[in-house]
Amino acid sequence: MSEHRIRGLLSDPPNEYRPVPQWSWNGDLTRERITEQLEQFKAQGCGGLFTHARPGHITGYLTERWFELWEFAAAESERLGLDFHIYDEFMCPGGVAGGNVTAQDPTLIQKELVLRKVGCGDPVSHADVLAWIRLDPDSGAARPAEEENATHEILLTWSATGDGGFPSPDLCRRETTEAFIRLTHERLAETSSHRFGRNVRLMFCDEPMLLTTRQGFPFSRFLVREFRNDHGYELLDNLIPLCFATDGAHHVRHDFWWTVNRLFNRNFMQPLNDWCEKHELLFTGHLMEHEWPWPNRNPDCMAGLRWMQAPGEDLLGFQYAPTDLTSNALYVMNLKELSSLVNQLDREWCMVETSGAAGYGAAFELFKPCEDLALAFGVNVIDPHLSHQTVAGMRKYDWPQTLSDHSPWWQRYRMQADHVSRVNAVLSQGREVNRVLVLHPTTSGWLHYTGPSFDPGDQATVALEQLRTSQTQLVAALYGAQIDFDLGDEFILEEFGRVANGRLVVGAREYDAVVMPSEMETVTDSTLRLLLDFSEVGGRLYSLRSAPALVNGRPTDSPAALERSVGWTRVADCKELVEKVRKHVIPYVSFPDGSALPGGIIWRRAVCDDGVIWFFCNPWQETIECDVRLPAAVLRELDTGTAEIRDLPSDPHDGWTTAPLRLLPRGHRLLLGQTEEQAATWTPQAPIEAAPRESPATVAVPLALIGIERVTDNLLFVDYCDVEAYGASHTDINTAAADTLNWRWQGFDGNPWHKQFRRTVIEQRSVPYTEVLVRYRFTVAKGLADNTRNSLAVCVERPWLYTVSLNGITLDADAAEKWFDEDMRRLSVGHAVKEGENELLLRAQPFHVLCEIMPVYVCGDFGLTAAARGYDVGLASPLGLGDWTQQGAPFYPGVVRYRYAFTLAQDAARLCVRVPEWRGAVAVVYLDGEELGPTPHPPFEVLSSSRVPAGSHELAIDVYGNMKNMMGSHHHDNLPLRWTYECAPDHMPPGADYQLQPTGLLTEPQVAARAAPCPTT
Repeated sequence: MSEHRIRGLLSDPPNEYRPVPQWSWNGDLTRERITEQLEQFKAQGCGGLFTHARPGHITGYLTERWFELWEFAAAESERLGLDFHIYDEFMCPGGVAGGNVTAQDPTLIQKELVLRKVGCGDPVSHADVLAWIRLDPDSGAARPAEEENATHEILLTWSATGDGGFPSPDLCRRETTEAFIRLTHERLAETSSHRFGRNVRLMFCDEPMLLTTRQGFPFSRFLVREFRNDHGYELLDNLIPLCFATDGAHHVRHDFWWTVNRLFNRNFMQPLNDWCEKHELLFTGHLMEHEWPWPNRNPDCMAGLRWMQAPGEDLLGFQYAPTDLTSNALYVMNLKELSSLVNQLDREWCMVETSGAAGYGAAFELFKPCEDLALAFGVNVIDPHLSHQTVAGMRKYDWPQTLSDHSPWWQRYRMQADHVSRVNAVLSQGREVNRVLVLHPTTSGWLHYTGPSFDPGDQATVALEQLRTSQTQLVAALYGAQIDFDLGDEFILEEFGRVANGRLVVGAREYDAVVMPSEMETVTDSTLRLLLDFSEVGGRLYSLRSAPALVNGRPTDSPAALERSVGWTRVADCKELVEKVRKHVIPYVSFPDGSALPGGIIWRRAVCDDGVIWFFCNPWQETIECDVRLPAAVLRELDTGTAEIRDLPSDPHDGWTTAPLRLLPRGHRLLLGQTEEQAATWTPQAPIEAAPRESPATVAVPLALIGIERVTDNLLFVDYCDVEAYGASHTDINTAAADTLNWRWQGFDGNPWHKQFRRTVIEQRSVPYTEVLVRYRFTVAKGLADNTRNSLAVCVERPWLYTVSLNGITLDADAAEKWFDEDMRRLSVGHAVKEGENELLLRAQPFHVLCEIMPVYVCGDFGLTAAARGYDVGLASPLGLGDWTQQGAPFYPGVVRYRYAFTLAQDAARLCVRVPEWRGAVAVVYLDGEELGPTPHPPFEVLSSSRVPAGSHELAIDVYGNMKNMMGSHHHDNLPLRWTYECAPDHMPPGADYQLQPTGLLTEPQVAARAAPCPTT
C-alpha cells in the first residue's frame, strides 16, 4: 500500500468503498423518477444501490415491466458511474419470490410443529395431528396418550396466507431454491446478465428463515425422512424429547437441528452461492443473527454465512444504542461473528445493513456512530437503510427514516458518504490478524430450544437468555480489554480447522490460544478431536468451565482428557480470563504501562504492506481521553474530512510509541503506524500542532443578531378526520384508523399494499357504486392578514382521485403543483379559507385502490398555536433562539436561518465558528454568503480556510429540521411502523400532547479570530 495509493483513496475513494443504500421501489415506477433519484445518489457520494420492491409497490414485482425498468435503472447507473446490485426479493424474507414460489407449487409450503390443547375450540385448519400426549398438571411432564385420554395434541400446521397472500416456502427443500432461482435470478439474467461482474456485482438475499412464526419447530414429512437417513432412528417416535425437557431430549434436539442446519445450507444457501459464482456475482445478505442462540429461524448463522462470498448482517438504528459497549454487546458479538468468518475464509468483502428503522427523527447523529461501529469490524460494504421512492400512503410507515429528497438533510448527506468511503477505502487495504480463538457455543443453544408453544413456563427461554448473556458478556470483556480474537463456529472448525506448527489453524488464520465459554455444554465430535489435537502439541486452552459433559448432545467423559493436558487453564470468571490471556497474548494496543484502555473504545487493527492501520472511534455519548501505546516508530493521521495526511506527535521507544488519544462523542481517529524502514519510503509530513487551549492570539468576536427566518413555508399537520361510506360514518378519528376502516368497507381485510402479488391490487376493477368521503377540519384564527391568507394551501395525496373542496368551494386538483412527494399536490386555498373551523372534503366516487386515507397538511406563512384540538392557524410571530417547535412551528421540518453581523478591527488569519447548542439534523455555517461547512458532530466547530479581512461581515447558521415533526409518529414512541401510528388517541388530542423533537439554535454561536487552528476541545 504505497503513499500514492493512500492519497488517492483519501482524495477520491472508488465506488466499491462508497455507501450502497437500499433503494425502495415502493410506488409506480417511472423512468423520470428513476433517473432523478440516481442522479441524487451520485451527487450525495453513494457508490451504488441495492434495489428492491417494498410495501406499496405498484408496478408489479417480477412482471415484464419490472425487469424492463430494472435494466433501464442499471443502464442509467452505469452512465452515472454507479454500481447497481441485485436484491432478490420483495422485501424479506428471502426465498419467497414475492409469493410466487408457493403460488406455483403449494407442496413447498413451510410447515411448523406446534402444541394445541385438546378441546380448546374449533379445529385448526391446515393441520395434521402427529401425536396425542397427556401433560401432568403439576410437573408439566409429557407422556404419550390415546386420543380419548389426551390433554394436548402435537400438530403439523401451515399458514394459509403470507407473503403476497401466499404462505412462505420450506427452505430445507432443494425444490424451493430451484423455483426461487428460476422465478427470480434466471429471469433477471435473461435481461441483464451482460452487466454481471461489471456494475452489477452483488446479489443480496435478506433474512431467509426456516420459520416466519415463532411458536414451534420447522417440520415436514421430508424432514422426518432426512432425519432418519442422518441418524438412523425415527423422529416421529421422539417428538416428546424434542418438544419437552425429558430424558434424551439433548441428543434428539442436537440431531434435529443438525439435520435442519444441513438441509438449510445444502439446499438453500449453497445453491445460491453456486449460482452467483457461475454468474460472476458475489452472494451477500444476512440471516437472523440477532436472534442467537434461538435456532428456529436459522440454526447456525455463521455456518450459513459461510456460503456467502460477501457475508453480511444488519445493524439498524433501532438496534444500536449510543450508550456503551455493554448495552450493545449482542451486536458487537454479531459483528465479531461476521469479522471472524471473513478472516477465517479470507473473504475480500462483507456487508452490513446500517442505520435505518430509527424513525423520521434520525440523521447524522445516528448515521456516523452506527456506521463507524460497523467499519471498526472490517465491514466494507456499508448499506444504509432505507431510500424510499415515495412516501405516499402507507409507504410512509415502512421503517423510516429515508435517504431521499423527502428528508431535509438529504442534500447534506455527502459529508457522511465521504467519511465512510475514506475510512472504508483505507481500512480495506489491510487485513485483521488475531491470535485468540473463542469457541462459539451455538450447538449448546440447540439443547434448550422448544418454542413458546411447548414452553408455557419459559424455562427454555431462561436457559437461552442465560447463554446469550454469558457469551455476549464474554465477547464484550475480551474486546473491551483490547484482546485480539475471532469466534470459532463448530461447523467452520469442522470444515476448515486443523493443527499445524503448534497452532490451531482455521482456514486463513492461525491461533495461539483457545477460549472455552462457560455455557458450552456440548461440543461436536469434530470440535473435540480438534481440541485434543491442539492440546497434544501444548496448545493453550483457557476455560470458564469444566470440560463439557456432552458430545453431540450425548453424555460422555471423553472431553475430560482436555483437563489433563498441559495447556488447560481453568479460570473463574471473565476478569481472571482477561488477566491471564493478556499476559500470554500481549495486546497490540494499551495504556503506556501495558494495562487495558477504557472499555468503551472501539478499535480495529489492519495489517498492510506499508504498516498497520488503526481505526479508533467513540460511538458513545461520553468523551474518551487517554494515552495509547502502539507498536510503531512513526504515527500518521489520515483526516477523513479533508483527506490530508499529517505526522502525529508521539514518543517512540523500543519499537513502541505513545501518543495522546482524545475521542469526543461520535469522534474517530484513523492512524497509520509504521516502522522506521516503512516510514522512510514516505514523504515527511507537517506535524499536527497541539494548539493551546488558551491562546493570546485568540480574540472573541461579538455578534449582533440581524434576523431569524424560516426558509420555506410553515406546516400544519392534520391527522384526524371524519370518514363516511355506504351510510356508515365515524367522526374525528385518526387517519390510520380511518384508513383501515375504509378498506374493510371496500371489501378488503385491511390496506392491501403491504405486499401486492404481481399486479393483483392495482388491476382491481373500479366499481361504479363504490364511494368514500373524508373530511378534515382545521381552525383559522381571526384577524388573518391578506398576505398570510393568500399564502395558504392544502397539501393532499393523489387529489386527482377525488373531488376536493374547502368549505364547499371546489379546488382545482389539475392545476395543483407537485409538493414534497411525486404523489402529493399543493392546492391554493386563500380564496376559500375562512375564520374559524374549515372543512376540507375529499370525495371519491368510485373508490380507487390508491385512495388511502392519510394526513393532510396546511402550508403557508403562518404561526400555530396549541389548542384543545391540535393547533390553530394564526399570524406568524418572529422566531427567536430556542426550540422552534415551541414558537409556532411544531411540524416544520425545513431550514431556519440565523443571521448575525460582526466587525473585525483587523485582518484575521482564520476564524473559528462554534455552534455549541442546537438541535436538528445538521447545522451549516456561512460567512458572507460562502459556506464554511457543516457542524454535525462535537465539538460543532468549523474553521475558515483563509484569511478574513478587516471590516463588516455576516455570519449565517442554517439549522436543518427533521421529518419526525412533520411525519410523526406523534402519539406513541415505539418502533417506526404502521402499528405505532395506529396507537393514537380516539379523538384529536390537544396540541400540547403531540410528541415533538426539539429543533433550533438554542444559544448564540461563538466566533473567535485567531492566527492558529481552533484549540482541541
